[in-house]
Amino acid sequence: MKRNLIWALVGGGLLVGVLIGGIILFAAVKFMGTAASSGEGGGAQPPALTESASPQQNPQKEDVPVSPQIGGLSPDFSLTALDGSTFTLSETRGRPVLLNFWATWCPPCRAEMPAIQSRAAEWGDDLLVVGIEVGEPPNEVQAFVDSFGLTFPVVLDRRGSVAHRYLVQGLPTTVVLDADGVVQARHVGAMSESDLDGYLAQVGLER
Repeated sequence: MKRNLIWALVGGGLLVGVLIGGIILFAAVKFMGTAASSGEGGGAQPPALTESASPQQNPQKEDVPVSPQIGGLSPDFSLTALDGSTFTLSETRGRPVLLNFWATWCPPCRAEMPAIQSRAAEWGDDLLVVGIEVGEPPNEVQAFVDSFGLTFPVVLDRRGSVAHRYLVQGLPTTVVLDADGVVQARHVGAMSESDLDGYLAQVGLER
């Protein structure tokens, strides 16, 4: 008789324990669900990663999305120039910029380079031409610059990171920006002089 009573008490205690545990678990789950829906508890969800221009980088064109395509605000970058200085694109706002991606081994790059140098000299301070050499050591680039008598800045994209960001799929590639840094023209392959003059006319430099 006593043994039956003891087993009954033990079984009842286990049943009560299970019920209390279930109640606590239900309350905990409900609290966590409420916290998650309100943004509290467990940490806030990280924001989606988007590419946008900060007010400091692009103070005049906050409403224009950053993109290397026509109509977009040119992605900013900093690269080491052949002379050892640092070139930062966003510091050039206020005049049109011609970005020319090239390499010394590229025959079409060589073919169009005299025309680019000619326009850089012709337009002077009204146009900034920037040669972006992709993937080669400074000594080879310097030899190329000397052979063509280039007077505009040449910067070194040794890892191709800027070319990648500008969606460069072939060399040469030319990207023309207006004075606000907005992309107005893109050209893949060697430009004729008429091509070049047409793109410059789009940013107010008409011969």
